[in-house]
Amino acid sequence: MTRALISPKNSLIRNVVGVVFLVLAIPIIIVVKLIAMPFEKPADRAAGEVVRLLRDFHNGTGDDYDWDDFVNVPIADPRLESIRERAFALKLPIDAKGFGELKLLLEEAEAIVQAESLHPLNGS
Repeated sequence: MTRALISPKNSLIRNVVGVVFLVLAIPIIIVVKLIAMPFEKPADRAAGEVVRLLRDFHNGTGDDYDWDDFVNVPIADPRLESIRERAFALKLPIDAKGFGELKLLLEEAEAIVQAESLHPLNGS
């Protein structure tokens, strides 16, 4: 059976060791993440997936986790990346003006899907 690193059931020494470990580990994890970020591969999202995410959020049926994943993970396709960056810039909670901007982003993504369906080999 394992115990928590820091717990009232642990001895004082064990809790001190746990705190010291966390104080040392957290900055190391942050530095490793910052070093790795430029080498992370952008997501290979399809335009249809972007349309679905934008439509769900616009209609109020979207999941907050999906939205967070969408706006925080770069996309390989520069057209969709531009849409993602502008969606990221929307202030939350989205007001009426924000919903108008979201609708424009949705229409732009739908146009990309339409263009890809007309010229499937020329997408991205």
